[in-house]
Amino acid sequence: SRSPPPKKPSPALYPSGTKSAFATSPRTGPVAPDRFESLRQRKENKLQEHKLRMVNMFLHDFESRIYFTYRETFPALYPTDVTTDLGWGCMIRTCQMMVAHAMVVKFLGRSWRLKPSDKDAGSLHCNLIRWFADLPAIDVPYSIHRICHVGQRVFKRKVGQWYEPSVVAKIFKVLVERHRPGSMALCVARDGVLYTRDIL
Repeated sequence: SRSPPPKKPSPALYPSGTKSAFATSPRTGPVAPDRFESLRQRKENKLQEHKLRMVNMFLHDFESRIYFTYRETFPALYPTDVTTDLGWGCMIRTCQMMVAHAMVVKFLGRSWRLKPSDKDAGSLHCNLIRWFADLPAIDVPYSIHRICHVGQRVFKRKVGQWYEPSVVAKIFKVLVERHRPGSMALCVARDGVLYTRDIL
């Protein structure tokens, strides 16, 4: 028996050169143009809201970081009349920020972010920052005055001399061991290596 002849293709639903008045959705079928535009706009709005939320989260995180930089007109660094670390204190300030951030994580938690109440005198955040104030006081264990004192006595570094990263790290190791905030300890890598016996 012969097989039936193939069916001729159906004529195009729309004449050549014309477009459907509807868009097609795989879930709901044809979508009217105004409905399609509404869905597209809603998607764009959600994307913009997400971007704005991420930007705000970044800014909040950024402003929660503790920032120390060059200062001037602080009390003179003994036994000199130097009252600024401009031009030589970059590594000191960098290490101050690193240690301060470690203390924020230790005492306030990794997910902590700055709140208005944290700026009040007596808050844990303010007390922590005071530990790094540029003052030659006993209750300021990580001041530039205390750092330069240890630098002179232990590492033979003069006030106003640039401190190498390794020297500043060793100075902070001494200061943290003396202060022991929350039983914290600071480990300094030797030749870029941390040994298990040093951290356990």
